[in-house]
Amino acid sequence: MDFAVEAARARGSAGVWLGVNQENARANRFYEKSGFALVGTKHFLVGDRWEDDYVRERLLEDVQPSHTFSTILPRVWPSAISRCASAACSSSKTLST
Repeated sequence: MDFAVEAARARGSAGVWLGVNQENARANRFYEKSGFALVGTKHFLVGDRWEDDYVRERLLEDVQPSHTFSTILPRVWPSAISRCASAACSSSKTLST
């Protein structure tokens, strides 16, 4: 993960984001400790089964933010992202459209 974050920083990215299964408590704790804030959810189909992920974002402090998950993804993929309204998201920022 450190390599991916550093590669994003080297390219001038304002942040990185990922999706993690909502039921995977261990992974969610890991990403939270690694600086990934909960910013939303996504609901998607894998084969014939619907899955639910949390969407997490880690801003890269030393890069001037111009485009982040919160500003780009809702325009690119609006049907897959919902606002973070659950109790688990109450202390995190929500998606802006």
